[in-house]
Formats: sequence, structure tokens, C-alpha cells
Amino acid sequence: MKLLNCHPTLRHYRPNSSTFQLTLRSATRLGLVVVATCCMGAAARGQAIVDRIEELRGVVKRDAEQRVVEVNLDDTKATPDDVAKLAELPDLKVLTLWGSQINDAAIQPLATFPKLQALSLINTSVTDAGLPVLQKIANLRSINLHRSAQLTNDGIKHIAAISNLTHFSAPYTRITDEGVAQLAPLKKLRLLDVRGCTLSSEALAIVEELPELISLKLRAPAVDDAGLAYVAKRPKLRGLHLEDARLSDEGMQQIAGLTELDDLNLLRVPISDAGLAPLANMKKMRQLQLRGTYVTDDGLANLKDMTELFKLDLSETGVSGPGLENLAALPKLRWLNLWSTFIDDLAIDQLVKLQTLEYLNLDGGMLTDAGVERLSELKGLKTLSLKQVTISDAAVEKLKAALPKLNVVQ
Repeated sequence: MKLLNCHPTLRHYRPNSSTFQLTLRSATRLGLVVVATCCMGAAARGQAIVDRIEELRGVVKRDAEQRVVEVNLDDTKATPDDVAKLAELPDLKVLTLWGSQINDAAIQPLATFPKLQALSLINTSVTDAGLPVLQKIANLRSINLHRSAQLTNDGIKHIAAISNLTHFSAPYTRITDEGVAQLAPLKKLRLLDVRGCTLSSEALAIVEELPELISLKLRAPAVDDAGLAYVAKRPKLRGLHLEDARLSDEGMQQIAGLTELDDLNLLRVPISDAGLAPLANMKKMRQLQLRGTYVTDDGLANLKDMTELFKLDLSETGVSGPGLENLAALPKLRWLNLWSTFIDDLAIDQLVKLQTLEYLNLDGGMLTDAGVERLSELKGLKTLSLKQVTISDAAVEKLKAALPKLNVVQ
């Protein structure tokens, strides 16, 4: 006979559950002697941990076999003791921790999480000194240190030692150009997110050292056209965020060859319609963020062949309506933001041609009741935002009557 100290299936179920009892009987029929107290104890401890996570209003996800594989404690008051107890969840693959109470000592137990693949430490007090423990997590592939503001360049050497890392995010930390350069050993890195860090164009030189990189995200006012020269050398790049960068229309010409891009964010980049011309051949684009640029209706002609475009943000631009005709033939456009533009009733003729729209933001638009009522022609619309739009309640009710499933946000 075999001694089964803790059956690998039993340990995932509550001791009093029908599944547990059925598995227990099956194991007995197979001639296995089950030390049930061990299994029941492990199951009880696992359930106690899940109960605690739910008490904290965290989120637990299970796989098809009901094993806990993800725990999200974002925006909760989880304690270091709570973190230590998570080691009782042997199949945990994804973990998110949040808050200043999560410090260097709190993350030391993570070394005992053998299957952990993705770790997020958001708004924590973790310092450079706490990072070496991450090297002990054998299967770790993704690290997110969002707003863990104690992190500096000195800690990057510990990250760079995790050779199998594929995703690294450290937005709004104290990393500078020097720290980004230290990431060169991460030859498998596919995503790098350092938005909100104090960086210059020199930080973009890292793309030459990361052969697998397909997504790069920065929010740095010191980045200028010189940085685009580095980016232009990576024709396989699919995601590029250059928020607040000081790019010019002329400089944008450098990225015309990035035809694999499907996610481009140019938030508050001071380009005009001419700066959109290099985007004309980016036919795989799915998400395009142009908020706060100097783009007008004329520039939208450069988007007319983006047949994969799903999400478009034109808020705080000079768009007034006529250029929207260039979007009418885009079969996958679902999400459009026209907040704080010059949209009025005259633009409705073009808007109602966008029959694939599910979300539309017209906040601050110069619309009347008549214009809003015509939006009932958008039969697939699910959400319409009309904040700071001067219209009557009657017009809104009439629109809702025509589109019963529509959620109007005011």
C-alpha cells in the first residue's frame, strides 16, 4: 500500500464539501491509505486564507480545478502577516500587494512561493534593500513596482539579475536614465513601463539592448525627437507610449517605419496634423491616444486605413466634426472620446455614421436637445457620457426610450 500524506486534489477543497468526500472515497477504493487529518488541515488553512482575503475585499481567482492561482490585494489593508500566510496557497501564480504597510520585511516570505509568475507591489514601502528576495522566486516573469516610490537606481541591479523576466513596470518611482540602462541584461524583456520617472531621450537607448522588447511606455517631458531615433530602430515594436514628450512634427517622421504598432499613446505631445502623417501606414493600430495634441479634423485623414482601430481618444484636440467622416469605414471602432473638443450639432451627421460605436464621450460638447436625440441612430451604443452638456432631461429620456440598454452618464 501507498501512504498518501496529502492527496494533491483533496487539499484544494473544503473538508466538508461533496467533492472532497467523493475524492476521499475514490482514493480509498484504490487502496490508498489517506492521512485525512493532513488533507483536511491543509484545506481548512487554505479556506481560512481565502476567507481573510475576502474580508479584506481582495479578489481570488481559481483555475479549472478550483486551485487558487491569483490573489489581488490592491487597495486593501493586507498586513505582512497576511502575506506570510499566502504561502499556504501552493499554486499561486499571480499576486498583487498594495500599501505602505508592505515593506521589505513583508515581502521576504515570497521566496517560498514556487509557482509565482507575476508580482505587483503597488504604492508600497519596499526599498532597494528588499528587492534581492525577488531573485529567489524561480518562476517569476513579471514585476510591477508602480508608485513604490522608495525604489532608486541602486535597486535595479537586483531586477537585472532575474534573467527570465519578460515584463517590468516601475512607473512613478525614482529610476532615472542610469537605472534604465542597467536593465540591459534582461534579454527576454518584452514590456518596459517607466512612465512618470525622471528620464531623458537617452533612456530610450535601452531598446538597442533588449532584442525581445515589443512594448515601451514613458511619460517624460524631457524626451524629445532625439529619443525617436532609438525607437525607430525597432520595427517590430507593437506598443509605444510617449506621454508628455516634446516631439515635433518633423521628429515624428522617424517612426513612419513602425508599421507593427497597434498601441500608440501621444498624450499631450505637441504635434499637429502634419505629425500624424507618419501614422498613415500603421494599419494594425488598435488603440490610439491623441488627447491634448494640436490635431484637427484634417489630420484624421491619416487614420482612414486603420481598419483594426478599436479605441480612439481625441479629447482636448481641435476636432470639430467634419474629419470624423474618415472614421466611418473603420469596422472595429468601438470606443471614441471627444471630450472637450468643438463638437456641436453639425457634427452629428458624421457621428451617426459610426455604427460600430459602443462607447462615446461628448463631455463639454456644444450640443442641443435635437443633436442628442439624433444619437439614437447609433443602435449599438452602450455608454454615452454627456457631462457638462446643456440639454434637457426630456431629451435624455427620449434618447433612453429609443435605446433602452443605453447608459447615459451626466
